This record gives sequence, structure tokens and C-alpha cells, in this order.
Amino acid sequence: MVIQDKEFQCRNSQYFGIVVHGLWPQAAKASSVRAHPRNCRDEKQLNSTFIKRFYCMMPDEDLIQSQWEKHGTCYYKTATEYYENIEKLYQSLNIPDIAAMKSKTKTNVVNAFLTQNPKLLSSAIQVSMNAENQLKEIKICYTLNYQYVRCS
Repeated sequence: MVIQDKEFQCRNSQYFGIVVHGLWPQAAKASSVRAHPRNCRDEKQLNSTFIKRFYCMMPDEDLIQSQWEKHGTCYYKTATEYYENIEKLYQSLNIPDIAAMKSKTKTNVVNAFLTQNPKLLSSAIQVSMNAENQLKEIKICYTLNYQYVRCS
């Protein structure tokens, strides 16, 4: 099943909460976004049984495929290794109930994550809001050994 309408993730009947977009290896001295590794190997299409296994943390079939092709192939030998590592990182985070927060500012979201995850470094989390001051993205930065590291 390919879902064309990405808005399904945000409808009341389909509330997924905080989901994963991807895990991206980065070049330490990259001068631009395009300088980071991407599309490192040509890999076959992931099968739907594999994709469904990770759908609760990343509810978008196209995204699961594209993140593996674009980023996963640059550091991981297999899609299984890539997605199992993402799953471990995702499950290791205590995700606060952001929907219940009265004031969803960048600072409040960061502080909620820091409170729920005492080992998380304040420099290892970045929060982005859209023009309407709604939560857009939360980035958590890790070393290659999955230790928190300052986001650059």
C-alpha cells in the first residue's frame, strides 16, 4: 500500500505523535548540506513486509524507502541494520507529551526533552518551529557510537 496523502499522519483519527524522519551520517567538515554523504549505493526496493515492521515509528512507506537509499546506504551494510539502529535510538528516548503542553515554545520543548532524558545534552537537541510557531522538527544528534553530541 502506498499512501499518497502525507497529511494522514496529522489527522485526529491517525495521530502518530512524534515520528522519525531519518538517521543521517554527516561529514564533520561539510561546507553545505549537499556536502554530506548521500546516495552511496544503489540498493533494491525494500519489500512491504520489511517496511511494515517499522511503520509505527516512521509511518510513511516512501520515506522509509528513500531514507535507506539516500542516507542509510552511506554507513550501514543492510537496511535491517539501519532501521534496527533507528528503532533502538527512538525507543531509548523518553518522548514528552508535547500535545499536552500549554506553551509549545522551542525552549519548553527542549526543556521537556531534557527533563525526560537526563543524559541528553542541551547542545544535542535542536527544535524547529514553522511560521505559525507550531512544532516542525526535533533533531537529536549522535556520534557514530550513538552518544549524544553537539548538533552542528
